[in-house]
Amino acid sequence: MRPYNLLFTEDDDFTLMVYERMLKNWEKPCKYEFCTSIAQTKEKLKDHTFDVAILDYQLKDGDAFEILPHLNDIPVIFVSGMEDVSVAVEAMRNGAFDYLVKDFDHEFANVLPLTIERAIDHNKIKAQLKETEERYSDLFQNANDMIQSVSADGKFIHVNPAWVKKMEYTLEEAKELTFIDIIHPRDHKHCLKIFTQLLAGKVFKNEEVCFVTKSGKEVFVEGNIFCNLSDPISTRGIFHDITERKKAEEILKVAKTRYDLAVDAGKTGVVDWNMAENSAFIDEKLKLLLGFSNEEMENSIEAIGNRMHPDDMPRAEIDLKDYISGKSKRYEYEYRMLHKNGSVRWLLARAQAIRDENKMVVRLVGTGTDITAQKQIQDELEESRQELKSINENLESLVTQRTENLTKSNIQLQGEIKKRRIIEKELEKSKEDYQGLFENAHDPILIFDPDTQMVMDVNNRACEVYGFSRNEFIHMDLKTISKFPEASDQHTKAVLKKGKRHSYEAIQLKADGEEMHLEVSSSLVSYQDKKAILSINRDITRRKAMEKLIASERKKRLTAIIDGQEIERRRVSRELHDGLGQLLTAAKLRLRQLSKGSTDELFLENAKDTSEIIDLTISEVRKISYNLMPTVLNDFGLVAALEKMSHQLSSDSITSIVFNHKTTTERLPKDLEVGLYRVAQEAINNALKYAEATCIEVNLQESGEELSLDIKDNGKGFSEEAVAKNAINNSSGKGLYNMKERAELLDGKFIIDSKPGCGTTIKVLAHINTNDNGE
Repeated sequence: MRPYNLLFTEDDDFTLMVYERMLKNWEKPCKYEFCTSIAQTKEKLKDHTFDVAILDYQLKDGDAFEILPHLNDIPVIFVSGMEDVSVAVEAMRNGAFDYLVKDFDHEFANVLPLTIERAIDHNKIKAQLKETEERYSDLFQNANDMIQSVSADGKFIHVNPAWVKKMEYTLEEAKELTFIDIIHPRDHKHCLKIFTQLLAGKVFKNEEVCFVTKSGKEVFVEGNIFCNLSDPISTRGIFHDITERKKAEEILKVAKTRYDLAVDAGKTGVVDWNMAENSAFIDEKLKLLLGFSNEEMENSIEAIGNRMHPDDMPRAEIDLKDYISGKSKRYEYEYRMLHKNGSVRWLLARAQAIRDENKMVVRLVGTGTDITAQKQIQDELEESRQELKSINENLESLVTQRTENLTKSNIQLQGEIKKRRIIEKELEKSKEDYQGLFENAHDPILIFDPDTQMVMDVNNRACEVYGFSRNEFIHMDLKTISKFPEASDQHTKAVLKKGKRHSYEAIQLKADGEEMHLEVSSSLVSYQDKKAILSINRDITRRKAMEKLIASERKKRLTAIIDGQEIERRRVSRELHDGLGQLLTAAKLRLRQLSKGSTDELFLENAKDTSEIIDLTISEVRKISYNLMPTVLNDFGLVAALEKMSHQLSSDSITSIVFNHKTTTERLPKDLEVGLYRVAQEAINNALKYAEATCIEVNLQESGEELSLDIKDNGKGFSEEAVAKNAINNSSGKGLYNMKERAELLDGKFIIDSKPGCGTTIKVLAHINTNDNGE
């Protein structure tokens, strides 16, 4: 964040001290300059720029109004000891942002930081507004599109230069017109209806209408029209001239009608082969002749070749080669083509070559006319001739054979019809079963486009659960009801990548804004011949709430158990210290008294040994008592306790234990201090017992409201899987489980990083939340 750059003009030393104290205590970074006179302020403004100027109204060499012309749009806050309304009004008229009165206790200094921030924000908004107005003016004046603004009574308010040029009216003439004056009579009724709906707040996009210029020329336009609901209410429209496009569309429409009539009459399709660019166009008519839709058959010469009868392919290649080479002057041949349904269609192929200056063919435009019917007639005539010939030769044999053939054909046809009816019946039943399952499913089901995430269909259960009607659902963008739209995009990509079922959890919104936790199962399907995703969304909101409640109850139970453990530790520690410790001390004192009255050397030697054993016992009791509940933790906090524990354990073993900390909070919440201390205690003891480490490093670091505790050793490490298995068998690993539970009770994270032979790092991340008492 850039520091605020402030200018203070004040000739009162005490007020300057108030300003300095205010700036020191303000959390915002600031750079500032102090001036004590008008002359000094003017000189400073020559080569410096400031975000805000704070001016004392009455100075020794004049009043602050003399400074205003030199500020160049810098926001000004007047500060004065005079509670004169006329002065305040005059200051505001001359451009001051605010006027503060110096009070006896200088309370105005508490208000000043907020006033400065408001002044800076206000100046930013003014700059942005000015920039926006300049951009709008530039767009309005230089746009190629026609822009107009019409009042609620239908009169033109503003038109841009492009509008003036196209409509042939001057600005003065335009202001005397109503919008209906420039509309073609055939569009009057439609435009009046639009105007009424615009004033009601509706927006029209890509609306086409015909304007009439001053000279009577028709201008077809297309544009967006909307209503400006500010005061005064007006409508605005942005139009571009589509007159040439409309003329071209009309010409193209007439030409296409003629072409379609000619093609339909002759059952003819067109092929355009651009040999120079190795590209081809096959029109929809030819594709339909071969049984394909426009999308099913690609535009390529190979696609035509693939549909040619194999027996005709060699001849077709020779015919094409002879025509391209110039050997044949005309290209007109009959070929057999394979229909999509497997039948054979006869096409009459005609083509015309377009050659370059070197007589090389660069383009071949041809037609294909379906002559199957003619060929069938020819074949039937030939067959009839042969049949007549055969009849003349052997009429009885022919009749018998023909009857058998017809019988077989009829049986086969009946079988095909029966099979088709069975398939159609099964298909209809399958469709009914799917629809019944879809509509009566217990869970909401949504089908949506994976590219746009627009809803294509939903079942009744989805409408009930979400609270939207089916019409509201259709074409809805799923991201608008997703709490995390980016996650929705990622899961959609995952379904497309897998190509199979993808399950995940998500949060979506109902119609009333209520959040709903979902268990989503998504699959890639085909819907209405399009790729789609079918999503089954199970509402698990209640289950999530129950899981949260169970986790909360578990946390309460664990807290109670651990609190009980800590209470028991304190009790045992106190009894060891106050009870057993005092008894041992009394025993030592009694033994010392007995030794003073004895001259028996053997007794004195045994008494000395016993006294040393008692000393060791007292020391061990104190150590056990301290480990159970270290007093330094209660008295001085976590840092002191970790430092003492590290030093004490390091001195009692051959392992080096180093403690480092970077903290600023003197005392942490009591439960946080106890929890982190127990985690560190458990981790260090585990490392000393099992890790065979030579060095243990304990790091405590505070960053903002986050606290991290790291215990790192260079020991032999372990496998987490083996520890988990041992924990189940109650052989080992309970220490790690206890540390993890303590971290979870602190709403923290517990992280283990260990591998055999690579040492172990245990990290706890916790959130600091202290009140004034540090508890």
